[in-house]
Amino acid sequence: MKNIKYRSRERVCVRAQQVWLILVGVVMCRTGSIVTITYQDLSEKLGFAQANRLNRELGLIRDYCLANELPPLNSIVVNSRTGEPGFGAKTSPESTARLDQIKVMRINWSAYRVPDFCND
Repeated sequence: MKNIKYRSRERVCVRAQQVWLILVGVVMCRTGSIVTITYQDLSEKLGFAQANRLNRELGLIRDYCLANELPPLNSIVVNSRTGEPGFGAKTSPESTARLDQIKVMRINWSAYRVPDFCND
């Protein structure tokens, strides 16, 4: 059997798909009105021993959501100290992280296909 696990050196577009799946799982399994995941927890779910920079992957997700008129799924990824998403998470100057997160929680993300970031 071939190795079917994600590798640590996957292309950014493949990692973005993996991040998408994790974020959709977090949202769809929520127990409260808003749920977030820290960069550290996301890194661990990706199999990294320490928090990795995920700005490129999260940027692909943000851009995809913006292009498809979806709320920014990446907005639920937050800093463990501040509880806020990183710079560049917002999709519009009129919005706030909290408003974006509320909009994310209202979507049935399981109705959407995993984006093909490698070919979009």
